[in-house]
Amino acid sequence: AGPPTPPAAITAGAPPPSPASASSGELRGGGGGGVSFSSGARGVARKNELQRNGGAQIAISGRGTAPLVVGNALREAPAAAGVLCSAGARGCVRSNEIVGAGKAGVRVCEGSSTAVEYNGVRGGGEC
Repeated sequence: AGPPTPPAAITAGAPPPSPASASSGELRGGGGGGVSFSSGARGVARKNELQRNGGAQIAISGRGTAPLVVGNALREAPAAAGVLCSAGARGCVRSNEIVGAGKAGVRVCEGSSTAVEYNGVRGGGEC
C-alpha cells in the first residue's frame, strides 16, 4: 500500500475571525471534507465544484462562523451531507446545486442559525 491520500480541503478559521474565499475551484476525491469554515471564520465559497469527498462537501461550524456559500456544485458525497451547518454557525447557503448526498443535501443542526435559500437538492439519502 502506498502513502495515504491527503484530504482535498480548504479550511478557514482561526481567531480572530478571518475572511477567506474559495472561488471557481474544483475539489474531488479527498479523504476528508471539501471546504470547511470554523472558529468564527467569515468568507465566501462561490462557484466551486466539489465531488466525492469523504466528509461534508462544505462544513460550517462554531460560534460566530458566518460564511456565504453561493453558486456551488456539490456532487456525490455518499457518506455525508452536501452542506453541514453545526451548532453556533450562521451565514447563508444560497443557490447551490446539491446532487447525490448520502445524508441530507443541507443539514442544519440544532443551535445553528444558518439561512438556507434557493438551493436545488436531488438524490439525498435523508430529508
